Amino acid sequence: MRATSLRWLGVALVLGVVVTLGFSSGCGSSSPAPQSAVQTFIPHLVTFCQYDYQNFGGDPTNPTAPIPPLNAPNSPFGGALVQFNAPPGMYFLNSLIQNGTTEWQIENLPLISPGGQVEFRVPIALDDFQAVPNENVPFLNHATELTTLPLPLPPTNFLTAPVLDYLVEFQTGIQNAVVPVPDPPSQPFKFAYTLGSLFSYTTGGHAVYTNQECGRNECGPAAVSNSLKTIGVGTDAQNSIAACKGLTGWTAGGVPANWPVGKGAATAGAPYNLTTTVHKPGATAAERIQLFCDILDALAAGKDVEVDNPTHVAMVVSATKVTIGGTTYYVLNVAHDTSQGAAGGVVTEPLFYDPASNKFFGGTAGFFHNSILDQFTIEAK
Repeated sequence: MRATSLRWLGVALVLGVVVTLGFSSGCGSSSPAPQSAVQTFIPHLVTFCQYDYQNFGGDPTNPTAPIPPLNAPNSPFGGALVQFNAPPGMYFLNSLIQNGTTEWQIENLPLISPGGQVEFRVPIALDDFQAVPNENVPFLNHATELTTLPLPLPPTNFLTAPVLDYLVEFQTGIQNAVVPVPDPPSQPFKFAYTLGSLFSYTTGGHAVYTNQECGRNECGPAAVSNSLKTIGVGTDAQNSIAACKGLTGWTAGGVPANWPVGKGAATAGAPYNLTTTVHKPGATAAERIQLFCDILDALAAGKDVEVDNPTHVAMVVSATKVTIGGTTYYVLNVAHDTSQGAAGGVVTEPLFYDPASNKFFGGTAGFFHNSILDQFTIEAK
């Protein structure tokens, strides 16, 4: 086993004979309707990839904060792109990946779908497959299932799948920030269930949303453009990425850290007529939990939300409060471009948020994984 493995949320949780689900808005206690504990296997398509990382040395407008450019083909980071079509609800992803020994890399990862055709990218670690650094991983053997209830045992239907190359161009989207170096590979999602308890969830978000490709360091204007198009504000000329560069104060180095202030002033009047509010995480876990209550309520009310860490901005597609066996945590699905300046990088990714540490886990390494929450921006018509 790799020494750098991170057992994310190593919580022993419990699966009961009857499982309760709630799909409702708000952050308070819901009254989810009982659902028969009948396991259903959901048809899905899973594609594996190995990340080739590039960056270009940080903010080109700030010579005091550069880092050496990175060119890391065949990195130890990978992803599983899961695509499926199912009714709204919570689904559980499990994947065993073989490399000499068999590892249950993704164990009962909850994916919250708004319904219809959706796709999620989930990180996986490939360093156990590499005899030497930067070695290409051409294929892997895996057993993957998507189900309506957690699995007490791992899946066993092994298949051989190719591992595709995937270019990740990551930069800073915030002026004067330093491009982050990806963390060591981690074993990202472990949710072990035993017999006896219940789970429920409440969620709010957009069933239909916009997610556009963008250029280098353009994550800020792209997130705002995605938001305006999603909630139907402005014409194409008024809510394009190019237009949102002016609204957010974008330069070649990204947006200023306080970009919501200028953007709020620029969109307060016609033709946007938006109310923009900025929400910072508090100093305590209780304050951060209340913040997520506000985000859930805003999304359930049809408002739009962007999330910032110190180097990146993305649109929040949905937010979910999940309670399993008495433990509560939060999931954000974010829409953004992980190959800025290159084709094919737009993706929706689940991020897990820990109120105690104010940190995100999950998503493509180099963007949100193992980073702190800086702020949320809420936009309302």
